Amino acid sequence: MENYKKTLQAITGTEELYGVPFAANADGIIYNKDEFKALGLTVPTTKDEMDKVLETIKAAGKVPFYFAFKDAWTAVPAWNVFVADLQPASFFADRKAGTTTFAAAHKDLMNQYIEFMQNGQSGDRFTNGYNDGNAEFAKGSSVMYLQGVWAIPEILKANPDIKLGVFAYPLSNDTSKNYLVSGVDVLFSLSATSKVTAEATKFIDFMMEADNAQQYIDEQKSFSTINNIFQNDEVYSDLKPIFAEGRVADFPDHYINGMAVDVILQELMQKKNVDNALAEMDTQYDKMASR
Repeated sequence: MENYKKTLQAITGTEELYGVPFAANADGIIYNKDEFKALGLTVPTTKDEMDKVLETIKAAGKVPFYFAFKDAWTAVPAWNVFVADLQPASFFADRKAGTTTFAAAHKDLMNQYIEFMQNGQSGDRFTNGYNDGNAEFAKGSSVMYLQGVWAIPEILKANPDIKLGVFAYPLSNDTSKNYLVSGVDVLFSLSATSKVTAEATKFIDFMMEADNAQQYIDEQKSFSTINNIFQNDEVYSDLKPIFAEGRVADFPDHYINGMAVDVILQELMQKKNVDNALAEMDTQYDKMASR
């Protein structure tokens, strides 16, 4: 898929492609299918539809999301999607060039992020961590869960009978702008100085064959970066059309690896001070860039 190739080019900052993307993950909204059915809900594809889902869940006396902010990084998956969907497309290039800042470009999206993140449980947001969050969602403490697909095996361990689904965050009423954040987990690369070039090339070609690529993602419960190879597990059925369209975007935090975004967001969840959070992001970015 073209977007995965573009992802690697953006990360390396080169036009050349030095690796072949092979398998990917996904960062979406995990939901309890039985709860959706009981509440008469369908998977939302627009912001307006998502707002109605949240209203319906709260009107029924239930909790939309379960949060586990004791582990700071658990606030990052949702932030990644807000940035991927709502920031200016050229933001990271412009920030690197010094022509914009987080404070100048991210205030609106950060305010929307804060508003969205108010739809969680009233207590224990900061006393429970990731493992607790998986277990609480598994036992029905919330209808949805803001985590990547990597959490699904852990949720199923806690409750093998739960019926799960995953959908992309619908942050816009223009569905073409609602990307699925999906990063490359596995890629193939071959050293120019390899002494086993023929053997390595044969292995890569073998893995890229359709049947073998399909077997890999079926066994690993991951997603293929190869066109027309789809994850067919029913849990991920809501994501299939998005992969078919190639409507995927990379994790924004891949471009700011030297920043403690998780800690900034954890404090933001506590104090809800957007200006301070954005100022800290700019401070940390400038320090990272000067190294």
